[in-house]
Amino acid sequence: MIARSNRESGQVAIISVMFFMILFSVVTVSFVQAVVSEQRQTTNNELSASALSAAEAGVEDAKRVIGYCMANPAASGCASIYNPTTTDCSAIINSALPGNLGITTATDEAGARQAVVDATNKQYYTCMIINYLTATYENTATADGKSIIVPLKLSTYNTSTGVSTPATSAAYFTVKWHSNSTSGNGTMTGTNTATNLPTVPAWKAIGNFPAVLRVELVTVPASGTFTLDTITNNARAVTLRPVTSSTSGGSSIATIRSGYNAYNMNYWTQNTEPNGTTNNPVMYVNCSATNAYACAMNFTLSNTSPGSLSLASNNYYLRIQAIYNDADVQVSAVGASGETLYLNGVQPSIDVTGRAIDAYRRLSSRVEARSSDDNYSWWPEYALQSGNAICKNMTIDSDTGTDNCTY
Repeated sequence: MIARSNRESGQVAIISVMFFMILFSVVTVSFVQAVVSEQRQTTNNELSASALSAAEAGVEDAKRVIGYCMANPAASGCASIYNPTTTDCSAIINSALPGNLGITTATDEAGARQAVVDATNKQYYTCMIINYLTATYENTATADGKSIIVPLKLSTYNTSTGVSTPATSAAYFTVKWHSNSTSGNGTMTGTNTATNLPTVPAWKAIGNFPAVLRVELVTVPASGTFTLDTITNNARAVTLRPVTSSTSGGSSIATIRSGYNAYNMNYWTQNTEPNGTTNNPVMYVNCSATNAYACAMNFTLSNTSPGSLSLASNNYYLRIQAIYNDADVQVSAVGASGETLYLNGVQPSIDVTGRAIDAYRRLSSRVEARSSDDNYSWWPEYALQSGNAICKNMTIDSDTGTDNCTY
């Protein structure tokens, strides 16, 4: 009996030791896997950040390319940036542009050219696409009263010949606002059919509702001199009030082509007394949460002529302001024959892919490519602005002054 009991005790001990060895092995393996996984994740994060840094360096180099080609449009390699439909990643990197700008290039493992950012840390960018001509202008209008000014410098592009030429006329331009994407303004929420302009808290209580937009079109003669009075007399403006009713617009909507309606900016000017039928400076725009942009409106300057914007004799500028909320804004234009018109150098797009060893990051951005004639000092943001009455009754004598206003 005693001998059998000792043997049974030894078997229990062996089983216990085996159990704890298995348990310890499982814990050890799990710990090692966790450490390896954490190290791998850290490495991936570092490589991703390094690839993003390389892409950002590529964007800065792309700005240099744009500046160089603006000064030397006929230079070798510059033709690709004036093709708004190009998808060729290597056209710029394989051209003479990198060498002209002091950008080092090298071949990758597959023999393709890539621009060197930091060879020691294996940072490169493998793709660069620049579109100097863009089909849209995109920006964010903030509710702090600051304007967006968009020069309507428009061109056509012939895909057969690869040649762009300045457009002589435009049928209409389109303004869209309030991006419904999560990376933009967010999906529009709330319903509203009112025609008033309430307080800010009342507007925000509606939900994530699109901003009211004020759109002003200013015509400036392309040649000769002009004054502030000229700008004032040639300015047309409208306030766009989002609604969710079944109707949009009103009496100042004109059919300029089958299937295309546009608001005639000539229906209201600063010198016209507004009324509810023909000279209404407020338009109601039906907005929806199902579109890429919740709200959209077309604009023209004539009910009858498709080419109502005479680009040959005038320069046109848009001033856009958002009220109540910030608004992602997109501007585009259509020619007299229905063709797409491209904004020429107003807001070039840059698409760069950065690389760090085997990690890649793609970065897309827009830049403002302004020349010396894009100085808008003749168009001040505000002259005087006040929430109350403005009193200008004052006396100046030598280096002293007296405020004669009563408050």
